[in-house]
Amino acid sequence: MSLSGSGWIPLGERDAWAAALARVPALPAHGHDFVAASAAAMGLDGGLWTWTDGSGGAVCPVLLRPVAGGGVDLVSPMGFGGFAVAGTGDGLAAAWTAHWTAHDAVAAYIQLHPHRSDEGWRDVLGGLSGALRPGPTVYVWDIDQPLAALERGLARDHRARLRQWVRQSPPTVVGGNAVIERFVGLYTDFADARALSRAYRFPPDALRALAGGEHALLVGAGAPVSAASLFIWRGTVADYYLNGAAAEGRQHARGLIWTAVAELQQRGVTTLNLGGGVQAGGPLDRFKARFGAPARQTTVLAQVIQKDRYDKLCADAGVSPTADGYFPAYRQ
Repeated sequence: MSLSGSGWIPLGERDAWAAALARVPALPAHGHDFVAASAAAMGLDGGLWTWTDGSGGAVCPVLLRPVAGGGVDLVSPMGFGGFAVAGTGDGLAAAWTAHWTAHDAVAAYIQLHPHRSDEGWRDVLGGLSGALRPGPTVYVWDIDQPLAALERGLARDHRARLRQWVRQSPPTVVGGNAVIERFVGLYTDFADARALSRAYRFPPDALRALAGGEHALLVGAGAPVSAASLFIWRGTVADYYLNGAAAEGRQHARGLIWTAVAELQQRGVTTLNLGGGVQAGGPLDRFKARFGAPARQTTVLAQVIQKDRYDKLCADAGVSPTADGYFPAYRQ
């Protein structure tokens, strides 16, 4: 980053990306491999927006989605990233808006990380607070405590099934090329079977790079490995990111998370974002809630950067620019 002002680091400049992250309290989803994997899945260009005012600074990973008639929309890579901010953030909102206005951005949809509350994000983002809206509910687990205490916090059925899994002592493996290859196959088969959207269909090479990265924790279970879960961590924060499992591997779901918690603790991680479910109250949501982690509603930046362009695009699409729901409205 320069001494002052905003900038852009494309995906091709890994060293500059790493240097920028070293100057801020970066989060798991700010890593180059993470953003590159999401960009590859979406077929979009991406990079890292940077800003500094001399006494502080910020970064934000962004994918660029072309807009009809020219320009781009800004969208977060899959997962929870948003801004990593060093200092108070004074001037951040103005610098962000000025940069993207100059680069012909129409709208921005940026998912902010739940390590900071909605009130905290409003304090940091200041002039952008009017564009903040509620995001999905996730479960944020304080794992900075003994495993015995974490076990007591599990729902009764979770605790019983986890204890049964531990008694059975299935083989587990952490990292390594063999489990990476198995994970790539399991996840790809899972995505195909569930007909997941394009955002979740990572090319095999992108999955390999992500799972083998410095800040990746990949845990597998079974012999041969029939289930594997990928966690991304940085500093004291980790995100539960992807899981792939064959039918016979679904029994390992709790055990993989439990194994990962012990591994993450050794790495100094104190907060694990388990994410949420596909829908509130659905099976995956209920599964994660039973770990005892408090539910937290995330915050999203849904910003109209060029109002005239935004209104015209909505008119062309036959939708109201003030419509609730999908943002930007003209893409629903």
